[in-house]
Amino acid sequence: WRSAATGTKEAPTPELDADSKQWVSTTEAADLLHLGDRAIRKAISEGRLKAKQVGSAWRISCEDLAHYQHQRKART
Repeated sequence: WRSAATGTKEAPTPELDADSKQWVSTTEAADLLHLGDRAIRKAISEGRLKAKQVGSAWRISCEDLAHYQHQRKART
C-alpha cells in the first residue's frame, strides 16, 4: 500500500529531531568553527567532514564536528 499511496516503494527518510543539540546545520557548524558556510559544505563534499543529508539540508553530529575541529587543529 505504501507505493500506491506515495508513489514510492520506500518510506521517506525521517527528519532529524530539530530540537536535539546532537545535530547542527552547516551554518551553525560554520559559526562554531569560525568558518564560512561554504567551507563546511566543501569539507562535507570532499569527505573530510561526515554529515547526513536530510532533504536538501545537511546535518552534522556534534561528535563528528568535534572530530573535524581536532583534525584541523592537528594540521596547523
